[in-house]
Amino acid sequence: MFMVSFAVSSLMLGGLDFVIKAKLGSGPKLNALETNLYNAIPVAIFTCALGSVLPTPVPPSWSAHFAPYMTDLQVFKGIFQVNPAVLLWVVGSGVAAFVFNLFVTFLVVKLSPATGDGIELQ
Repeated sequence: MFMVSFAVSSLMLGGLDFVIKAKLGSGPKLNALETNLYNAIPVAIFTCALGSVLPTPVPPSWSAHFAPYMTDLQVFKGIFQVNPAVLLWVVGSGVAAFVFNLFVTFLVVKLSPATGDGIELQ
């Protein structure tokens, strides 16, 4: 039941993301990069704030070396102590996610009937 509610909420939040991007694209004329940044900065701040204060359980192999409950910030510190090069994958994944969101925002803003510039698919 938990996974079903997780999937349904994911679909709803994905739809809300499209609506927000379409609304941002229909007001002041923002390009895809500006629209993406207006969404990304508050989300990053909110996520970092929650990740810094909410401890979550970690696997037994981690709890043997660190603690049974860790915040995301403590996990990043632990990863940096063990293997700093792993954080390059985290940064790379963030860049890839930003590029993907930029692409999706471009498609939503340009191809939406409410916000498009008359572009029609054949």
